[in-house]
Amino acid sequence: MTARRRSALVCSTLIASAIGVTALPVGSATAHAERVAGQSSSVDAAAAKPNCKRKPAATPITDYWRFVKKGSPPKGAVLRCGTKKWGYRHFSKRWSKSFERNISKTLQAPKRIKKSGSSLIYCRRYNISTAKYNFKVVYSTKEVPGTSTGDTGIITSTWDKKGGSCDR
Repeated sequence: MTARRRSALVCSTLIASAIGVTALPVGSATAHAERVAGQSSSVDAAAAKPNCKRKPAATPITDYWRFVKKGSPPKGAVLRCGTKKWGYRHFSKRWSKSFERNISKTLQAPKRIKKSGSSLIYCRRYNISTAKYNFKVVYSTKEVPGTSTGDTGIITSTWDKKGGSCDR
């Protein structure tokens, strides 16, 4: 997002909040900031699955903040439409509001970050009933295949029972 578009979004958000309108684009930085702060917007509550029909694999859907290392500012983590092997299309059948929330929480406050080649594996532990699970998000720093648009971004995300790759 360019600085001009970002400032226009901030201005429109300030005007909207002054007159009491809460509708924000779900993929916007402002909507993301509200989710991070624990507030929910009316649009987020009714959010549908991202639309990647007839869109190229490199098309970004949304950005998340990801933890890099202690003392460093967070960086962006893009989720792209992808293919059946990586990105949103890879795990679209698992998509839900809670799945998206787990991606965001895991990237922002991981229990562990493992480096594996050009991928970073972010893990966060959750206790579900009596079992312990890790939610795992794999972020690739490779360029998007066939383009020069930057990092591939989030390539997959899944639940991993304790004893999986995050615990080694």
